[in-house]
Amino acid sequence: MSRGPPRRLVVVNLSGAPAHARAQLPWSDLVGRPWTLRDALDGQVFERAGDELASEGLYVGLEPWGRHFLAMNSARLRSVGQAPGSFFFRERLSLCARHGYRTRT
Repeated sequence: MSRGPPRRLVVVNLSGAPAHARAQLPWSDLVGRPWTLRDALDGQVFERAGDELASEGLYVGLEPWGRHFLAMNSARLRSVGQAPGSFFFRERLSLCARHGYRTRT
């Protein structure tokens, strides 16, 4: 599967107060794979599940007048057994929590 060119997403908080929202994304092929979002302005990297991006949108929390200029690429699949803090580790914890399982980190 070709990773293709990066998609671009600009998110801006046009207020003097912190803001939190879910941005609905226009792409129909997000489901079933992880995505890496890299902020060209400050170098931050975010990893998100395509299923969540497609169904709930991208959660964004910004400080007053904050902004992101994100390049979005399909992430490479990682090996099983990732360290805490990794994309798949967090997704596994999220899945367990949704089904009522208790987890230890």
